[in-house]
Amino acid sequence: MLQCVRRRIFRVAEIATSLINRVTGALYPRCRGVVVMFHHVSNEPLHDISPSCKCTIEEFSDILAFIKDDVVSLDDMLLSVRANDYNGRYYVVTFDDVAEDFYHNAFPRLSAANIPFTIYVTFNYIDKEGYLTLSQLLEIAKSPLATIGVHTMTHPKLRDKGVDLYEEVIRSRDKLSSLIRSQVRHFAYPYGTIHAINSRVVNFTSKAGFDSATTTMEGYINPYTARNVHRLPRVHNRLFVSKYMTEGKR
Repeated sequence: MLQCVRRRIFRVAEIATSLINRVTGALYPRCRGVVVMFHHVSNEPLHDISPSCKCTIEEFSDILAFIKDDVVSLDDMLLSVRANDYNGRYYVVTFDDVAEDFYHNAFPRLSAANIPFTIYVTFNYIDKEGYLTLSQLLEIAKSPLATIGVHTMTHPKLRDKGVDLYEEVIRSRDKLSSLIRSQVRHFAYPYGTIHAINSRVVNFTSKAGFDSATTTMEGYINPYTARNVHRLPRVHNRLFVSKYMTEGKR
């Protein structure tokens, strides 16, 4: 009973946060930056995967065609945020986990289109069936278009009791940095909603020294949603197509 009540509270809070972010988007009509989130890019049937985490190769190609003239890297977006420059339309491309289909289906298309991207790697998923192999990750890391971020060690809900934040946040970053021989400066929260993170988790991530951390809570990048760069909103690919691409054409 208590768990049911908690789930309802979290769901209401998520809806409220999304609504607030959408309202602030209307209040800042010239601020049209979007961090787009992908998980899988594949035409294969993906069982037990949320629809919001699926994107066909054709859908991915359509999205790239739409955003290609307005894509910026995550670091360039943060430079604009620090300069309090939010105006204009731009897009940041990100991937979570990262599945092996990224290497086969997304990476070649991003490279061909010269589109910068960020991948958030779950450290213990490296070499796991269905995810990037170490050799694939090292190849991607050499690309001048790639920014490598971390997505924890084991992909837990970080606000849950008993989760070792040092292990999941700091050690995952340090181990990934050592593996790719480059500093890892960006973080993405697993699940990324209010039921998975709270102010304690966000403050820990901020104090860990990351340049940014992304959620899965919807919203444009504007002075309200980016007031804390360790709680940045993102838009999953299906929602981006159904709402944000439509708004971007206006």
